[in-house]
Amino acid sequence: MSILRDHIAFVTGAGAGIGRAGALAMAAEGALVIVTDRDDARAKAVAAEIRAAGGQAQAMALDVPLPVPSPPLPAAMAGSTCCIPMPGCRSPGGWKTSPPPRWMPAGR
Repeated sequence: MSILRDHIAFVTGAGAGIGRAGALAMAAEGALVIVTDRDDARAKAVAAEIRAAGGQAQAMALDVPLPVPSPPLPAAMAGSTCCIPMPGCRSPGGWKTSPPPRWMPAGR
């Protein structure tokens, strides 16, 4: 099945963990995946993994700050049909023990 054929998926935090899994799943469904991560090498490795499996992917280093800025957004987002935010949490104890301002976008 290729339910995402002709779609562009912009995935943040895609260098590892659930972000990587999301990027791989979207590529398996036919999307062109823009693989982003604060670690450029990890983003490039996941994009290469997608391409090796026959998918389409581009990699870019991106650190999504909190709160997430309204414009300017990366030019790579232009034309994307879905944005999958999967940023990690780098706090002692993880997100469960961190106060919401550390992991929750402003305005929620």
